[in-house]
Amino acid sequence: MKRSLIIVSILLVAYLAILAKLIVFKFPPGVLQSGINLVPFSTILPYLTGEPNWAIAIRNLVGNILPFAPIGFLIPFSHRRIKWWHILIGGVAISLAFETLQLTLQKGSFDVDDILLNTLGVMLGWALFVAFKRGVMHNQS
Repeated sequence: MKRSLIIVSILLVAYLAILAKLIVFKFPPGVLQSGINLVPFSTILPYLTGEPNWAIAIRNLVGNILPFAPIGFLIPFSHRRIKWWHILIGGVAISLAFETLQLTLQKGSFDVDDILLNTLGVMLGWALFVAFKRGVMHNQS
């Protein structure tokens, strides 16, 4: 196993651990919260119109997209021949795991819209990786 592959794998695991702390264990011990939203776009659409206000809407949209972008960027470094749809499935699986943990541990709500936004973030990270890779390849020729 190449040294760079080990480093990227460690970075990915560490990042996932940090993300778990921020998502699943964001509330202090003893504080229990849970809820379920299984209706796609029921929280996203109001945010896109600025409800309940633009600050909350932007915080929730960006806060569910950007933190997942590094996952989509790092995974291709550790798996060279990975396809875009592997990244998509991985993004859904990781987000689903976090949402399920929040629900089962009563540390947050299970929201299908979070899964959609998190997966969008993963795919944006993958798109950045592709652009980065093309830029590096272009500069080498």
